Amino acid sequence: MPAEGGLAEADYDLINGLCGVAAHLTMAAQYSAGAATLLERVMQRLTDWTCQPSPGGLWTPAHRVLGKDHGLHPELRSGYLNLGVAHGIAGPLSLACLVQLTGRADLDLRPLITSLAECLCASIVLSNEGLDVPYHVLPSGVHRPERPTRTAWCYGNPGAARALQLAARACARPDWEETAVAILHAALGRDTGSRGIPSPNFCHGKAGLIHLLHRFTRDASRSDPALIEHLNRELDELLDMHDPSAPYGFREVDLQGRAQDNPGFLEGAAGVAAVLAAFGSDEPMMWERAVVTA
Repeated sequence: MPAEGGLAEADYDLINGLCGVAAHLTMAAQYSAGAATLLERVMQRLTDWTCQPSPGGLWTPAHRVLGKDHGLHPELRSGYLNLGVAHGIAGPLSLACLVQLTGRADLDLRPLITSLAECLCASIVLSNEGLDVPYHVLPSGVHRPERPTRTAWCYGNPGAARALQLAARACARPDWEETAVAILHAALGRDTGSRGIPSPNFCHGKAGLIHLLHRFTRDASRSDPALIEHLNRELDELLDMHDPSAPYGFREVDLQGRAQDNPGFLEGAAGVAAVLAAFGSDEPMMWERAVVTA
């Protein structure tokens, strides 16, 4: 991959790319000097990319946009910067914060964290649904679709809010946590139909939102009764989605509203079970590092 960046999102993102590899290295680094060295190299490369202006760095230039996106998302044809946790800069931001907070690498990652956190904050828009972290930053002059981002882990305000909260802790920047609280409240104030999370799953469903609220409220610098109330309500609604007749207890709901039986982690019942199990642990569970929430 080029030192100046200009990448397809799958080159660096959490799900398919270098960020996901590094998330696992953070666990191995405490046991292996080789893993620790490799983690430092990955974090240095992410730092180098972040310093590059568009269309370099973590921007996806026009020639790296996937063919399917040309048809499904024509606004991306000229290139974009992905803002999500799963496929965009909120993933490397969360990762860098966790590495900085745990001391897993002999690097000062605060410049990287600051650059990504400020970019994320600067990208927040005021939509007809309130403050919103869009799916993408687009080149000047490209029309952005008028739709709120889903209220999820993979994209949208909740995942971005957790990333900014971690950044606030890593860099002693309480203003970032204030921004995180504001965008989280904005998302939770939307009606159910505007949230775009009909499924119980972790990636883009209720379980992921609940997990983020769980971690956010536990780590908050001050108690927020409204967020705790939202957490309890969302948890009750998730438990109501349990189906004893389903093979795995919870049924995935696809974008067409069709129920499916999926045992998987990101888009199935295993992720729901993991989130529920985390309520019984005072410390973050190992799987949480894979999704860079703790």
